[in-house]
Amino acid sequence: MILKLLAANPANAFASFIYDVSYVFLSPFFGLVGTPTSDGSVLEITSLIAMLVYLLVGWGITYLVNLLMMPTRVRHVRTVHRH
Repeated sequence: MILKLLAANPANAFASFIYDVSYVFLSPFFGLVGTPTSDGSVLEITSLIAMLVYLLVGWGITYLVNLLMMPTRVRHVRTVHRH
């Protein structure tokens, strides 16, 4: 997102690598909303939405794992023997 906002050269090896790696994560969100541009800079709202969705998914998975790993409450039962 930052490279596109700064109008980085996509022919640069580093920028190309970052674009290729991020494509896998961003592809489900392509075409969701428009992409505003100005003088070569691009504001990728799609990337912001993807980051938010992945944050919420990660938060949900972390919550579920913590919930499953939480120790169960042990109930103590006392037995009284009467003679």
